[in-house]
Amino acid sequence: MFSYCLNDIRQASELIDIGKFPENHNGTNILQPYSYINDKDARKSDILQLMDSDIDDSYLTKLMKHCHDDSGNPGIQQNLLTSMETWTNPVHTTNKFKYVLEKVSSRALKFKTIQKLQERIQKDEKYQYKIYIKCMHDIIPKDEFTVPETPPDLIPGREVLIRIRVYCHENAQTRKTLKFSHDLIVLGSHTLDVLKDKIICPNDLVSLCDMSENPDLENYTFTKDIFKSGFLFIEDTFYNDTRDPSNIDYSENIIKWAADKKPFPNFKKATMENTTFNDLKIHLGYPQLYQHQGDCDHIFTFSDVELLQPSDICYSSRYPYYRALTETKGRNCNMCGLFLAKWYVKNNDRMPFNPSYFCDSCFRQYNYDDGKKIGNFQAYPYFDKGLAL
Repeated sequence: MFSYCLNDIRQASELIDIGKFPENHNGTNILQPYSYINDKDARKSDILQLMDSDIDDSYLTKLMKHCHDDSGNPGIQQNLLTSMETWTNPVHTTNKFKYVLEKVSSRALKFKTIQKLQERIQKDEKYQYKIYIKCMHDIIPKDEFTVPETPPDLIPGREVLIRIRVYCHENAQTRKTLKFSHDLIVLGSHTLDVLKDKIICPNDLVSLCDMSENPDLENYTFTKDIFKSGFLFIEDTFYNDTRDPSNIDYSENIIKWAADKKPFPNFKKATMENTTFNDLKIHLGYPQLYQHQGDCDHIFTFSDVELLQPSDICYSSRYPYYRALTETKGRNCNMCGLFLAKWYVKNNDRMPFNPSYFCDSCFRQYNYDDGKKIGNFQAYPYFDKGLAL
């Protein structure tokens, strides 16, 4: 894992001091606060400043009209993102293409792009055309944040937004091509334990309680409630989770092992709950490591760092939040093959294979008679990748 990281520094960005990011970019144009967004004169001034142009007011007004004035609306980007699923749906996409053609001048019909678009619509209507989009299987979570009535507590230009991409855990161990799992947005003022708590892993949702005698048991614990230890390895430092006094320092043995190894630098360690993202110096695109439950590894990268803009949600209660989740197919029930498995069953003397997976309905109908257990088996609640995400 560490050799993998050291060999890929050539693909990363230059070192970025997140704490000094606002200071280093204090010359960057920051749009005016919300109260200015609906002020056309203020918006014109902002546009002229960003364009660094001396065009007159009448020409700018004409330009804004042709470019559609709503493009300055800070909510339009979020609306597009939350409607990503309808954009990738062939039926909805075809309707949008038809709308485009209705607005096209008849003189434009001679262009190949318009002719191909017409051909595309005809094939779509017959379901003979498949759309291949690289990000099509990424789900944009629905934004259910409600803006509070209180004034915003984050100041544009002074707070930093950091985008983090997390990859599936099994690929980190085999070092094959990484498979995207999810990414999220955090604030520079957040402590690192916020990231640890937001990383999704199905191994955290494993129950160690055999519920075959009482499948309606509600108060059971997950592995994440028992094995709370873990660390974030960022650049050359292990950030350990010491919030629980019983947590184990995984990094101690690694640091001792690497002390005499030539390829490795002198690793350091700190506590994640006492370290903020503003304290970090990072390379964008450089693989970092999250390890928990002893040997469950997740590769993650810092993919973007930017200043908070007035068009962003300027409430700290909004963050962190998931920016995208991978579309994951869950494991189906071994009995009906229709519904997702909710139970993991071991040593069932009435099943031809071990272990077996059941949806809740099949589990209760096949393994119980009037609520009484049939045969011998152990049953555990099952949460696979699809349910975890």
